[in-house]
Amino acid sequence: MRRRQVLAASGAAVVAAGIPGHATQTPMYTPTVTLSSGKVRGRIVDGVHRFLGIPYAEPPFAEHRFVAPVPRSRWDGVLDAGEYGAICPQTGGVPGGNEPDNGEDCLNLNVWTPDPGAKGLPVMVWVHGGGQVAGSGAAAYYDGTHFAKSGVVLITNNRRLGAEGYLYLAERFGEGIGPGNLGILDQIEVLRWVQENVERFGGDPGNVTLFGESGGGAATQAVVATTGSKGCCTGSFRRAVGTRPSARTRRVRSPNLRSGPWGSRARVSTC
Repeated sequence: MRRRQVLAASGAAVVAAGIPGHATQTPMYTPTVTLSSGKVRGRIVDGVHRFLGIPYAEPPFAEHRFVAPVPRSRWDGVLDAGEYGAICPQTGGVPGGNEPDNGEDCLNLNVWTPDPGAKGLPVMVWVHGGGQVAGSGAAAYYDGTHFAKSGVVLITNNRRLGAEGYLYLAERFGEGIGPGNLGILDQIEVLRWVQENVERFGGDPGNVTLFGESGGGAATQAVVATTGSKGCCTGSFRRAVGTRPSARTRRVRSPNLRSGPWGSRARVSTC
């Protein structure tokens, strides 16, 4: 019972974070932060340092379509991280509303921190819901201001959804092409990025909590259960909280159900 209360409180805190009227205040620029892929500059809003739309992987199109995420290459100059980046392509309504336009260059994340110059702050990585077919890390109710004011570095991110994230093509095109879990591999890549960069935002890479609800809860559980998260990303998070639903569902376990729903989509798009 207590665990349910903790999870409910966590979700309520995320929702409540988007309510304050800080968005109407005039923002100031943050100091420039140097990351593994280049420099970024965000905004200071309501006393919180906010960095939005930071790319963590190469755009998943052309040679990067239907394959595991590739760490973002370096960029020149200073990236302006004042606005959310594109969200990943999805069908139907977008939970939360008011998100940016969708586009394939969508593998980006957002960081809220009390102070990039701090040291050893706890880190929480929120995995958005949406049933693996909708949602983004840019939803208004995922705003991390409340967490940052409480001394936490909060990170939200996008991951590939629907056919782009879960289409199973390996039987036809070979191992590594459309493995059926690219959305989960994107989330693991975010954790790798966090290990490499979160100290630049004042966070402790040894104190990372991965948490999510609904589709994000299932994705969190899948990350915990994935061999990749124990192998290539050993130590990438210390604890995980995933609630509603379980990742162990018939949809995930059956190859036919993973690939079957996309047949009609392929026929409509003449693929």
